[in-house]
Amino acid sequence: MGPDKKIIEGEVWLIGAFEPEIDLLMVLEDQLIDLPIGSGQQKEKFRVRTFATGVGSLTAALTVLGRAQELGAPFEMVFVGSSGAYPNDSEAEAGEAYAFSTRFFGYDVLALEGRAHIPAPMQVEAAGRTGPVGRWLETELKKRLKVVYGAINSTSSVTLAFDAKLEKDKGGAFSKTGMRFENLEAFGVARAAEKLDAAFVAITAVTNLVGPDGSRQWQSRHRPMSEQLQTTLLSILRPTRPENP
Repeated sequence: MGPDKKIIEGEVWLIGAFEPEIDLLMVLEDQLIDLPIGSGQQKEKFRVRTFATGVGSLTAALTVLGRAQELGAPFEMVFVGSSGAYPNDSEAEAGEAYAFSTRFFGYDVLALEGRAHIPAPMQVEAAGRTGPVGRWLETELKKRLKVVYGAINSTSSVTLAFDAKLEKDKGGAFSKTGMRFENLEAFGVARAAEKLDAAFVAITAVTNLVGPDGSRQWQSRHRPMSEQLQTTLLSILRPTRPENP
């Protein structure tokens, strides 16, 4: 998107990596929703778009930027997906919690462990920005689900081996960054949101602990936790009507 980019006021994108993470939300495609915004709780209309970005940060970023080039940029994006909790984190119970994230990183675990070097010009951090829809979702989700907070780190592959002593032995990388969760796409979407000047948050089901048993835990918990998250979001984002019924 160049300086002449088109930003669509009132359009919100609810996106996920692949269809099983957003399939229930697809009923909101091209729907108008009314949300109470601001101290006066006046209702404001938002149009919803839903689509899958594809798996991985690069694929996700290219998909988002391509959609924005074709349709115009939304003023706000919400990523809905799943994440693993790094095992040095004792508060985010895998299988029970849902993470609300506004900071994103793109570190490889080898770099965190000091076994790889990241060149200084390489950008590995992105800051989200909570818009009105994100704020409303945060408020309402806390009434319905166990919500935890922390930054997401997006790796290029699923981490299977993790040094649980990383925090102590390698200079406090996690305390310095606030990284608590791992997801493959969130950083790429956050970087795209920065380019588009769109508000962005991620809401992920914390399905597993990062490590050798993570994939098995994800496979057993992913669908039920995704359904719970999507169903809860649908109960909050009740559509009014299509613009052209």
